[in-house]
Amino acid sequence: MRFSSSVRLGASIRAVLALVALSLPVSLAASQSYASGRVLVKFKDNTVRTMSDDQLGLKYTRSAVDSVGVYDIIDDSTVAEKVAKLSTLQSVALVEPDYRVTVKRSSNDPLYPQQWHLPVISADTAWNSVTGTGAVKVCVIDSGARIDHPDLVANIAGGWNLVPIPQVTGAAPPSPGTAAYANYNDTLGHGTHTAGSVAAAGNNGLGVAGVAWRTKLYICRFIWDDEAGYISDAMTCMSLCRAAGAMITSNSWGGIDYSTFLYDEIAKARDAGQLFVNAAGNSAIDMNTNPRYPASYNLDNIISVAATSMSDGLSAYSNYGTDCVHIGAPGDYILSTTYNGLYGRMYGTSMATPSVAGAASLVQAAALSRGKTLTYSAIRAYLLANADTLASLKGYVASARRLNVAKAVAAVLADFPPSPPPKKPPPPSPKKSPPPPVKRPPPPKTSPPPPSSSAVPPVAAVHPITVPTCGTTLARGQPARQSSTWSGHPAARAVNGNCNTDVVDDNHACSMTKPGLSNAWWTVDLGSVVTVAGVVVKARSDCAQGCFTDLAGAQILLGSEPWTSAASLPAFTPCGVVPSKLVPGARAAVTCAAPTPARYVAVYLPKAATALALCEVDVVTA
Repeated sequence: MRFSSSVRLGASIRAVLALVALSLPVSLAASQSYASGRVLVKFKDNTVRTMSDDQLGLKYTRSAVDSVGVYDIIDDSTVAEKVAKLSTLQSVALVEPDYRVTVKRSSNDPLYPQQWHLPVISADTAWNSVTGTGAVKVCVIDSGARIDHPDLVANIAGGWNLVPIPQVTGAAPPSPGTAAYANYNDTLGHGTHTAGSVAAAGNNGLGVAGVAWRTKLYICRFIWDDEAGYISDAMTCMSLCRAAGAMITSNSWGGIDYSTFLYDEIAKARDAGQLFVNAAGNSAIDMNTNPRYPASYNLDNIISVAATSMSDGLSAYSNYGTDCVHIGAPGDYILSTTYNGLYGRMYGTSMATPSVAGAASLVQAAALSRGKTLTYSAIRAYLLANADTLASLKGYVASARRLNVAKAVAAVLADFPPSPPPKKPPPPSPKKSPPPPVKRPPPPKTSPPPPSSSAVPPVAAVHPITVPTCGTTLARGQPARQSSTWSGHPAARAVNGNCNTDVVDDNHACSMTKPGLSNAWWTVDLGSVVTVAGVVVKARSDCAQGCFTDLAGAQILLGSEPWTSAASLPAFTPCGVVPSKLVPGARAAVTCAAPTPARYVAVYLPKAATALALCEVDVVTA
């Protein structure tokens, strides 16, 4: 149903108001997919209001976005009657119902241990080049997300809740700054599933993988537990996402009549550079002749997504339309995260949409890896132009193509080749034996310091150690142990000669203890007693400063007996402490105060609930 032709009224067309007033209530009554007791109103700029809200039969409750207000109807008017009446007023620029959108999924079979859709869209191939970056943010506008889900918690950056608690019809959304506003936890399950499809953490030894392993997620909860929500809240979500820097949104909802308010908000998102990925819908209709919104809006920042089946055909339930549906993506039996902290399957265009949103974030991540930032239109073009053409989608989808993440990423990397590497420095000169000590004459007898009973013996100067090539010292390959092991990152990874620093992308690079445990430690047996001059540790790189794997403050300890726990501290000699300003991915050299004979080296992190990650440990001998 279109309102744009009947609610923007000027003096020159006032004669048609009688027809509008007669036809509008009938068309609204046929739909009833809107809030029953309120309307959205935008008054004209610089207009002096001649009637109070009470005279209009309205009560202002809140702002949806900018100058669009949400007004409760306080007289006996229906929504249709109120829209018709307000449309006649000179001061009103636009009035519409607060349309009620629905999510686009259906739950189905229980968990199966595979995600068939990821190889189909070549996500596994794309991961050889890029797995995502926290510099790219995707906002999932849905029913919230299970905030502490083990496959999501590392990637969720924040969020907002616009669903009343309790969920009572007519109740206002929570106010900013309240506990309810900050509680975007999912109680329906739809949003958790779509969030996992976008960016469940990958290669972490847990559950499932999203299309983008390291993309940061913002969650805006506006869908109620009855699987519906209101466009006033959806528009607020879009504004909040932009303010947080999330320039890709995943929107697995829709199916309403034309709303000018919603159109204007998505256009505003376009002007700000935001990409709007939207589910086409599950009614098996041709949207060329039966448009449903927002998927049918003619805006170039929208990607409208149809669902494809396991046989690469259009899913039987999916909406279609060559005028407004742009690309297909797998939507049947998609395995992802669930709101109970586990995993399950759902199907629908809702499940196809987050794969495209995740792919969009990978395309941007690929560009960032080459020092470039893509516009929303460039991201959209890479996705649509590099998808797989399917005969089954011709006549149904504008591009006649199904998503292929790897091709899109490869096209970006081909368009932006890497900068030439810097020239390698000359190799270090070979080590020379230190020269014999030079005998110096004693100082003149005329200037000795006066004796003092408080004088302390002189301390020998500590000379920084020569930092060796990573992974080349006697510690390499020696037996190592640690206090606990997190997700396939045993102690031996710190002395295996692999100097990569990305825990997520390279499972063989680093050792790591469990994040929730305190006083973590790591130790290596050098095989025999050697004189240790210092120790060099390498931190992980895929982690911002302040992360739970920060090595800052770790103690380097030396001993002649095996380290077993913090109880071994009295038997070990301190060598030094890892500096507080440790840069992620950098090597930190700790020089011992004096060369110390030792067979065992321990790294001890005296912090609560903090993981110890070591991407290589080198032991420097005197």
